[in-house]
Amino acid sequence: MTLTYCEVKKEFNVTMYILFIGVLLSLLVPGEAYFSVLNVRVELYRLLLLVAFLLLLIRNQLRHTNYYEYVILLFCVICSVSYLNTKGISGLQSAIILFLEVYVCYFFAKVICKSPKFNFQSLLFQIGIAFTCFFILAIFEAKTGFRVTHVFTANLFGTSTVSHLSEGYIRFGIHRSSVIFAHPILYGVVCATLLPLFISAYKGKFKSVFIISLLGGVVLSVSSVALLMVVFQIGVTLIEFLNQKIKVIRRFVFISGLVLLVAVQLLSQGGVVLFLSTKLALNPYTAYYRYMQWEFASVSIFENKLFGLGDSTSWERPGWMVSSLDSYWLTIGVTNGLLAASSLLVFWLMISKFIFSSYLARQNRVNLSFYLSSASLFFASFTVDFFDRLQPFSYLFLGLFVGTLIKEKMDN
Repeated sequence: MTLTYCEVKKEFNVTMYILFIGVLLSLLVPGEAYFSVLNVRVELYRLLLLVAFLLLLIRNQLRHTNYYEYVILLFCVICSVSYLNTKGISGLQSAIILFLEVYVCYFFAKVICKSPKFNFQSLLFQIGIAFTCFFILAIFEAKTGFRVTHVFTANLFGTSTVSHLSEGYIRFGIHRSSVIFAHPILYGVVCATLLPLFISAYKGKFKSVFIISLLGGVVLSVSSVALLMVVFQIGVTLIEFLNQKIKVIRRFVFISGLVLLVAVQLLSQGGVVLFLSTKLALNPYTAYYRYMQWEFASVSIFENKLFGLGDSTSWERPGWMVSSLDSYWLTIGVTNGLLAASSLLVFWLMISKFIFSSYLARQNRVNLSFYLSSASLFFASFTVDFFDRLQPFSYLFLGLFVGTLIKEKMDN
């Protein structure tokens, strides 16, 4: 029996929606869930993203509708050239993984918003259920320090893991919780990113339960940046509320903030970065260490501007500093070079402008929640590396925000 065009399109939409849910669910599984093929680490979400990319390519769905979408493609091309230049053919694996986690995640999420099967409220409900379960596990982990999801997954797949984090991860008498994530800070950042969506965009059942679970996740991760993301979100919401009453408030706060930053840069020892990092962090020693990372890693970035070093561990540093970097931008700059970091920065700034402009055009709480999530995530990227599940999560949600806003614009 021959299918009509409409039936084929419907089957494609159903297939893509199921695939999208599969990607999302596979991202909610600890990183210990993998197997090796010819020394290549294979994870389910990457396989599903590869299938999604091939289907999108076959159906001609990878159409760039905004300038920043060409920029994100340019970023992936620059990174691919960087990996191949610094690692040779072995760099192809790193290039493919980055392409899947950045470009494909963004476009897949954007395209799925056009599917009749897609329902943003339903998606938030499923995410809310998952993170409520995570919060229960986080309470257990905070009390015992036992990383139950990691240990269970490692035993299931025959991989290795750490059952308890070191004593350095005990803060204020509790063990920092990571649940499914590789590090507690990632759990806190994802919870903080989701929080505005459940406060302003979600209208379904168990709203209060979901919000409490996400706030609880932020607290139990004991992460300075996650708490600051929430403070940032509250601050921007307050400014927007006051701006409805007094139209100059937003501009006044922006100009005052710039003046204050310039004053701190000129008058404080070490400049604005050191001042803010040490004054706003729960652990000022860790904050100062991250400041020193910027100082030393920047040297390696400017010495290898074009293609970077090909990895994030070979940068020049004193013997007492570990190789891992605590900033997404430093990691990109060291690994792939200044050109890659610059193109990615342009993408984030342009997409932030698009989301904020959409909010200004509609002045509704849902669009504001998209901006709060994306802007606070951008803020966090300067002090958190997007490793483990955070990078695909970030671009998946950016794609969802853009796809939902474009669909809203077309409907109106």
